[in-house]
Amino acid sequence: DILVATWNDRVKLFENRVAPGRSLSVRLTGNASNPHGFGAVVRARTGDWNQIRVNDGVDIFGQSVLPIHFGLGSATTVDTLEVTWP
Repeated sequence: DILVATWNDRVKLFENRVAPGRSLSVRLTGNASNPHGFGAVVRARTGDWNQIRVNDGVDIFGQSVLPIHFGLGSATTVDTLEVTWP
């Protein structure tokens, strides 16, 4: 679910009504100069479905979003997981 507040409009609530599925969380670990892998691109492929996440380190209101999440639906495995480090 997500609550969206905009400057000149009413607050909107978007409710997630999708049946729960599986997910994958990826925590990147680097060296002292980039311990959280900020700037890394992570790709997950499951069957014909390909998802890409860029680890920019922030989300709404400047929060850190770690680990990186992928929704897998009903898939039980990830065929390919690729990390491109900056």
